[in-house]
Amino acid sequence: MNKHLALLTSLSLTTTFSLAAPPKPESVGLHTKSDKAELTLSYNNLRQLIEDLQTKQAEKKPAPPVKATVRSAVYQLELASEKLAKVTASFAVTTFADGWISLPLVSDRYPVQQIEPTNTVLTAEKGHLAFLTQGAGEHSIKISLLVPAQPDGSFNFQFIAATSGRLVISDLTGYEIQGAERGDAGDYILPIAGGDVRISPTRHAAAKASTWSADSRVLYVVKDNELQAEARVQLNAKEGDAATAANLILPKDARVISVTGPDLSRWTENLQQQIQLTWNSHGISRRRLTLLYTLPLPDADETWTLNIPHLKDAEQSRGQLALVTPAEFQLTPTREIARIEPSMAADWMKSQGMPLILKLPQASEVQLKGKRLAQIQTATATIESALFKTQIVPDGSTLTEGALTISHRDPKLWTFTLPENSEILTCQIDGNSTNPIVLSDGSLQLSLPAKQADKKPNSVVKLSFTSKLEKIQPLSGKLSIALPLTPVFIHEMHWMINLPNAYEASALDGNLTLSSNKQGGQAITLVKRLCRNQAAHVDIFYRKKNQ
Repeated sequence: MNKHLALLTSLSLTTTFSLAAPPKPESVGLHTKSDKAELTLSYNNLRQLIEDLQTKQAEKKPAPPVKATVRSAVYQLELASEKLAKVTASFAVTTFADGWISLPLVSDRYPVQQIEPTNTVLTAEKGHLAFLTQGAGEHSIKISLLVPAQPDGSFNFQFIAATSGRLVISDLTGYEIQGAERGDAGDYILPIAGGDVRISPTRHAAAKASTWSADSRVLYVVKDNELQAEARVQLNAKEGDAATAANLILPKDARVISVTGPDLSRWTENLQQQIQLTWNSHGISRRRLTLLYTLPLPDADETWTLNIPHLKDAEQSRGQLALVTPAEFQLTPTREIARIEPSMAADWMKSQGMPLILKLPQASEVQLKGKRLAQIQTATATIESALFKTQIVPDGSTLTEGALTISHRDPKLWTFTLPENSEILTCQIDGNSTNPIVLSDGSLQLSLPAKQADKKPNSVVKLSFTSKLEKIQPLSGKLSIALPLTPVFIHEMHWMINLPNAYEASALDGNLTLSSNKQGGQAITLVKRLCRNQAAHVDIFYRKKNQ
């Protein structure tokens, strides 16, 4: 078109000379020469051509269908208090027209805190704050507003039409929303045509008290110097009741550790030993709970008073009470109460031992008379093996060396008593030298360390001591010799005695027997088995060997 305009303008300039004397209308011709071209037009044709050109220049571009559109509007709402909400509105706007455009964005009822970008122009227009701009373009606008609460505590917020509208609320606890649909991402989808959103406090209708019955089964276990309880309770509500709240009464002095159960919303404990229970869903007539709590542990000889968790109306509560105590505790109900064989009880009630199980047709305190039974203390250590070697010289001096393997797990104080006229020479525990403690009665004491579970629970004690006997007689005589005394049980003990080379034993008398295992060569080999708190001793009748 521009090329045509330039050509026609040129033609009009070259033909202005003939406008005063136009050629005949029918004389239109084109004459060509070798160096130039010449166009001859009639006056009417030229005038028509100029008018057409002026008409096309005056024509405008077609106007767009709309001047502007809001592609997206995102409202982030924060409930700052019960009286005030903060809203940050983010708009993505596209304008199409070349002239000035005014686009309403938010209601002018809300105080504006901040506008981004800061050079954005907003103007009041028919109850709204309108975005004012000129020309086509893309715009991102963010407006921070304050929305006051209505007298009834609700918040009404007006939003504009947008291709995509979303409402984002960080915490809606205690409120409900109208005018928007819940989205998959946790936000709310706003209608495209715009409208109003109402955020109002949740209204709870007064719940009618439910009629409950309870079945409680409790296991009491003596552990860690307290009475630990696990209760499994089933609550049954009357058909048609809301069944969203109930109260349970616990035994006196109970300390609640936890309360769990399906659909349980919360539980609270008051000073009257009551637990207030609240569930989320309505109309569930059967509720199950697991309660963990503790009670102070009575003395074994006291009267124990126990109960099951129950409703205020004890007649509507029944159950079973199981009790597991240490073997030395004997508890007997002070009144006649039906018992349940442990084999008939649930497995979880037998998980801590064989319980005493009482059947309660209705909740009531159960008193049990306690009695501590006598216990027989078992051995905390035993000597698995003991090996002693004694060397005697002619002047009656002796040296005895011993190695004892003592089995124990916990730390152990082991005592032993040396024979008369004896003195300790050396002492070791597991290869480490140690000094025995002398007790008031003259016995000696060693402290054996605890043994780790992954190792053999044995301590090896090695000791040596000297004694003074009668001088060896030239031809024959008798020697009385003994080993240390210990109260610990000995499984097996071996004793090898060496006389001077010129002498031999002719007879023996004592609490040991000759061993069939001649490991000592010419030595006298004796053995003693299964003894406790008994010192091994022997009288040796000797004589001089024949030359």
